[in-house]
Amino acid sequence: MKTHIFKYLLFFILNVIVINTILYTYLRRNIKNEEATIMSGTLQEKLNYYKLHKNEYKIVFIGDSRTYDNFDNNLIDSLFGCKSINLGMNANWFPTQYPFLQDLLPEIPEGVTLVWSMGFQNFKHSSTLTQLEDVYPIKLGNAITYCKWGFSPTSLTKNLKKYEFQSFLLAQHEWMKYWIISLIDKKIYTKKYLQNDPVATNQITKPLVNLDKYNQLQNDLKDRGTLVIREMLSGDTITSAEVFWNKGNYWRVEFDSIYFRNKQRLDKIEREKIAKTGKDFIPDEQYWNNFKGIVQLLKPYQGKLKIIVNEFEEASYLYNDSEKKKFNLSMDKVKTFLRGQGFKKIVNGSDSTLIMSDYFDFTHLNNKGAIKFTKHFYQLVNK
Repeated sequence: MKTHIFKYLLFFILNVIVINTILYTYLRRNIKNEEATIMSGTLQEKLNYYKLHKNEYKIVFIGDSRTYDNFDNNLIDSLFGCKSINLGMNANWFPTQYPFLQDLLPEIPEGVTLVWSMGFQNFKHSSTLTQLEDVYPIKLGNAITYCKWGFSPTSLTKNLKKYEFQSFLLAQHEWMKYWIISLIDKKIYTKKYLQNDPVATNQITKPLVNLDKYNQLQNDLKDRGTLVIREMLSGDTITSAEVFWNKGNYWRVEFDSIYFRNKQRLDKIEREKIAKTGKDFIPDEQYWNNFKGIVQLLKPYQGKLKIIVNEFEEASYLYNDSEKKKFNLSMDKVKTFLRGQGFKKIVNGSDSTLIMSDYFDFTHLNNKGAIKFTKHFYQLVNK
């Protein structure tokens, strides 16, 4: 009896795997990947979009949230006189930048300028981080390399589970979800990506503070290349708006400056340890090795692409001048290594004129700060 049950169970499991694999392979190859036209989605979606439109862009930006927030790509286009695209993403740190570049670099046409931004934070492991981020698939084939760099096998499980171990579970894939929705609703895109987010006034008992400013912003930015504008609420106050652009970059537009300045004062108290670690800053081994791995990916493309390495600093209000010098000395070691590997264009894009009101938190620029930063970056690159 047990033998028969085992055989039936095995037969059932094998059929599910085989059928699911066949369906996965067929659908992945034959369903038009509509999400590939979305620049306000995931990092994979942004890369898919770039693959379809790569010949349109002469400047490509890569990096983490500071690349995503700090560059105003509309202004970049105006200053440099060519089209740019921002492929930065929140939490896209060195571990996910490596596989992302494995997929991106072969796609970039010759002569394109590639701007890779980083800061000392990219070389330090957070004590609260036990799992590497899953903003982009690390890939099972890279697992041994990551372990050699010093990452523990367990730190890879979150990413590998999401992208590798669940790869045949169709319901786990965003493109499959979009396809199913399109069959049911006769629409390709969900409201999340198509429309600006209307304020849910029916859920608020009192009139929203700054609603007029929010509506005015939507009117001002209409037809200027925005994909999504979404309100950020604190109680009955719209404190700011998120703006997602078709260039791939992100804006935070403040309506309540007092709210953000108060948050920054609290951030400063909580993050004073940043200055202390900078006194004898030493890159963590696994992140330093990860960084060197990225450099080795980029080296063969030095003749094909114009590569600019840009350094981000923390907001100046977080540390004094002497502490800042120690951070700069630490990053000098990074720059020395890069120059030894043949990278000639290395700039420190941080603008000394940036102040607290140019940031909406401890390190990310709001829309006004992004404009200032972008102008400064243009001047640096054109020296």
